[in-house]
Amino acid sequence: MDKTPRFGHAIRHWWPLDTDIDFLNPASFGATPHEILAAQSVWRDRMERNPMHFFLDVLPLEVRRQASLLAEFVGADADRLVFVENATNGVQAAIWSHLRERRDAGKLSAEREIITTDQVYPAVRNMMRLAAREFGTGYREIHIPFPLSGADEVRDRIAAELGERCALLVVDHVASPTGLVFPVHAIVANARERGVAVIVDGAHAPGMLPLDLDALDADWYVGNCHKWMFTPKSCALLYAAERRAAHTHPNVVSLTVGKGMPAEFDYVGTRDCTAFLCLEASLEFMRRLGIDGMRRYQSDLVAEIRPRFSAATGVDTPAPHDMTAGMLAFPLYGARRMDSDSARQLRAHCYRTRKFEVPFMVHDNHMLVRAAAQVFNEAGDYDALLELLSEAEFNKVQTELGWN
Repeated sequence: MDKTPRFGHAIRHWWPLDTDIDFLNPASFGATPHEILAAQSVWRDRMERNPMHFFLDVLPLEVRRQASLLAEFVGADADRLVFVENATNGVQAAIWSHLRERRDAGKLSAEREIITTDQVYPAVRNMMRLAAREFGTGYREIHIPFPLSGADEVRDRIAAELGERCALLVVDHVASPTGLVFPVHAIVANARERGVAVIVDGAHAPGMLPLDLDALDADWYVGNCHKWMFTPKSCALLYAAERRAAHTHPNVVSLTVGKGMPAEFDYVGTRDCTAFLCLEASLEFMRRLGIDGMRRYQSDLVAEIRPRFSAATGVDTPAPHDMTAGMLAFPLYGARRMDSDSARQLRAHCYRTRKFEVPFMVHDNHMLVRAAAQVFNEAGDYDALLELLSEAEFNKVQTELGWN
C-alpha cells in the first residue's frame, strides 16, 4: 500500500466491496480491507493446524497482547479491557453485572429504575427492558429531540432526570439513529457527582473519535472495532473502571469463572477469536492512512454533503456540525409510513433499483436517512441518494412501494 495518505476512490480497491454499489453504510457492520482479511486467514490457518496448541498455548498470551495494544489506543488500563464479539454483548455483560451486584447488596427495589435515552440502540433497549423485569426495577427513556439545538440540550435533559431513584444510566457516545456525538464527558461527570453508575455505549466511537477511557471515568465503556477501525467482524471492547472490574463478568460462565475480569472474558469456551487477533494489523493500517487525517477527511466529507442533504430534504441542519463526526442523519418529513418494516422496505428498494446501501430508520415518529462517510467515499457517492430524497422522486418511490 502506498504510504502517502490518499482517500476517496483512489483507495476503494483496498476493500473487497462490490464495484457496482455506492456503499454509504460502513457504520452498521463495517468494511474490512483485503490485507486485514488476509491477516485473519493467517491466524485461522494457524489455529486449524494444531487446535490444541493454539487454544491452550498461543491464544491466551496473544489475546492479552492484542488487548494491550487496543488499551493503549483508547487510553485504558489493559487489565480492565477485554474483547467481546460486539457492543451488544458488552453492554449486556455490564448491565447484568451491575444489577446482580446491586441486588446482592440489597440496593435494588421496585422504586429504583434504569434509564437511557430514546436514541438508544434497539437491542440495548430490549435488554434493558428485560433487565428491568428480571431485577424488578423501573425502566425509563429520556427524550432527546432531533433536530436539536446543541450538545448542552442533551447534557441538560439527561442531568434533569438523574435522581436518587436512578440505579443505572446507559448513554450512547454516538447515537445510532441520528449519528449525533453526545457530550459524554459532561454526562459522565454529572452522573458521578450524583452517585449514578454509567455505561457508555460507544458502538461507533473507536476509530471515529479519539478516546481516553481512563480520563472519561465511566463505570463501563463498550465499543466496536469492526465499524470504524476496520477489523474483521466480531471484534469489540469492554472496559471497566477499577471500582467495577471485580464485579464485571461475561454473559457466558466458563472454565475461568472466579479468576478475574481479563481471564473470565478471554476464554468463554471454544470460539473463533481471530478477529481479536487482527487488532494489531488494523492499527497498522490506520496509522499508514494517518489517523488524524482519516478522521479529518470523514468529518470534512460530512460537512461538505450536509448542505446538500438540507437542500434535498428541505430540512435545516438538524444539529450543529460539532455534534457529528463520520455520520449524519436527516428526517424525511414526507414519509407516509413510519415503522421498522417500512424502513427495511425502503432500504431494500434503494439497493435493488439504484445500487446504493444506506439505512433508513424510524425515530420519534420520523423516518430518518443516515449516511456515513468512510475514507473510500467521495461527495459524488451520495448523488443517487440525494436525487431520491427530492420530494417528487421520494413520492414516486413511495408509490412504487405501495405506500398509498
